[in-house]
Amino acid sequence: MKKTFFYSVISCCLLSLSLISMSMSQDTIKGKWTANVKNDKVIMRMTVIEDMDRDSSHGWNYCRTFKKGDFTGLIWGKAQPFKFVREPGTISFNGKFSNTQGEGDFTFYPDKKFIKFLESKNFEKITSKKMLALCLNDVNTRYVNDLFKLGYSNISLSKLIAFAIHDVSIDYIKGLQKLGYSELSASKLISFAVHDVTLEYIKKIHSLGFKEISPSKLISFRVHDVKPGYIKELRDLGYSDISESKLISFAVHGVSIEFIKDIHSVGFKDISPSKLISFRVHGIDKSFIKHVQSKCDKELSASKIISMKIHND
Repeated sequence: MKKTFFYSVISCCLLSLSLISMSMSQDTIKGKWTANVKNDKVIMRMTVIEDMDRDSSHGWNYCRTFKKGDFTGLIWGKAQPFKFVREPGTISFNGKFSNTQGEGDFTFYPDKKFIKFLESKNFEKITSKKMLALCLNDVNTRYVNDLFKLGYSNISLSKLIAFAIHDVSIDYIKGLQKLGYSELSASKLISFAVHDVTLEYIKKIHSLGFKEISPSKLISFRVHDVKPGYIKELRDLGYSDISESKLISFAVHGVSIEFIKDIHSVGFKDISPSKLISFRVHGIDKSFIKHVQSKCDKELSASKIISMKIHND
């Protein structure tokens, strides 16, 4: 009886080892690649088709610009294997480049040591797909360790990948912290990078008196293209105390410098920011104001002109 139990345990262990082996063999990712070459740049599109034996198969793509020197073993114009090697893993390519184009297939091998490193940092859901993204975006142990030192020790693996894709560098984070943004969430950092909220842009906005501007307002400034030069020109026109929210509304509704000058030229030099926005919302321009002024003997207020436009007077 004990002997039977012993052999059962051995059988279970061998089965477990077999399953582990199968799982490890599935860690690789295979796909096709095509590329266009321009000077030293290799613009590559990598395509993976999942579940090719099933009716519900689907694919996903990575696009990445490499330099020719990023690859090892690459010989131009000759069909032979070459590699892209980074800490998260190795991409083995087969195929050929000729003139300005290339195509072939690839296999990605995740690095087991890097997986263990990520696990030691409490990252979860470490898939081969995510490892490929980390590899393509050159994420390494030094970058992860530096992020942790700067206070980003609780980010998800997906956020780490987003940091890399959008070039959230360590120097960028340190620069933001020096400018007073030391507690930005991972999502806000990514939004800053996506919307090009650069250190230089923030410094210029701060120098114009908006030193306490919030992260959300900075993003809105960039989304709606509120430029430092625009703010300076507004001040030259008398709008020196305009709020951050009004600046965003100006940008949203197209209150341009030319528009303000036109409105000033027909007698409204002291018109408020709110009224300027209302003019734009209701389609009131220089020609409309001149038209209604020609019909009235008395001076018209901004509110009256808005009323006339709304009611078609």
